[in-house]
Amino acid sequence: MPHNVSCGSSIGLEVSFDLAPREIFIVLSNKKIGFVGGGNMAEALVKGLLSSSLVASKDIFISDLISDRLEYLSKEYKVKTTGDNRELVQKSDILV
Repeated sequence: MPHNVSCGSSIGLEVSFDLAPREIFIVLSNKKIGFVGGGNMAEALVKGLLSSSLVASKDIFISDLISDRLEYLSKEYKVKTTGDNRELVQKSDILV
C-alpha cells in the first residue's frame, strides 16, 4: 500500500509524493540528510520527514548563512546546523 509523505509549511506550501513505506525506509535508512539553506522549503521538508518518522532529527543537518535561523531550526527540530557548506557536504549522505 502506498504511503503519502506530505510536507507543509507556515506559508501554505505543500509537497506530497507516494511511495511504499518499505521503499522510503530503504532509501533513508541510516542516511544523513543535508539541507543547503535553512529557509521555508527546507523547514517544510524537515517537518514532514520528522512527523512521518522516516528520519530521526539526529540524521538531519542544515547549513545557512543566518545564525539566528540556524539557532531556531536547531531548537525547534533538534537538528544539527552549520554555517559551513563544506562541512555539510562532508557529513551528509543525501543533499537537498
